[in-house]
Amino acid sequence: MTRLYSPGTSLSFIETDALAKTYAYNADGTLKTETCVNGTTTLVKTYTYTAGKLTGESAWVAQ
Repeated sequence: MTRLYSPGTSLSFIETDALAKTYAYNADGTLKTETCVNGTTTLVKTYTYTAGKLTGESAWVAQ
């Protein structure tokens, strides 16, 4: 299970591995965001890069 931060609520546990995902990419082809939907909640994970190398991955955040 994945720990999900949902603004304005307590932390929840959601099995994000079982959800369909969509991906958005930066202009250079690197992965920008990963998005999935659980019921009416959209979850987004953001990736950051330094000099073209992956340097960070956020937690899943409810939008």
